[in-house]
Amino acid sequence: MKYMLAHTDKNPISYTLQSDKTKGKDSHEYIIEQIKLRIPKPYEARDFAQDFRVLKNDRVAADYDTRQFDIEESLECKQRADRLITKLKTYFGDK
Repeated sequence: MKYMLAHTDKNPISYTLQSDKTKGKDSHEYIIEQIKLRIPKPYEARDFAQDFRVLKNDRVAADYDTRQFDIEESLECKQRADRLITKLKTYFGDK
């Protein structure tokens, strides 16, 4: 997502500026908000952010909790990630 923000035609944000803006903060939230600002339809922006947050929460649970994901949950995460990548390419182009 940082790559897309740095290379978009829609008000790009350099890697340096992205890093400066997120020092001491949750960089994911900043990036999500910046992507939402560049998605023209508010409901699509909201859906993108919601999908991303669900996926991030699942990743945190997998990495830091004792939660075990079954095959269906794993496939759902993979499908959600694929949808987010497709949406990014739709909104920002396939760079």
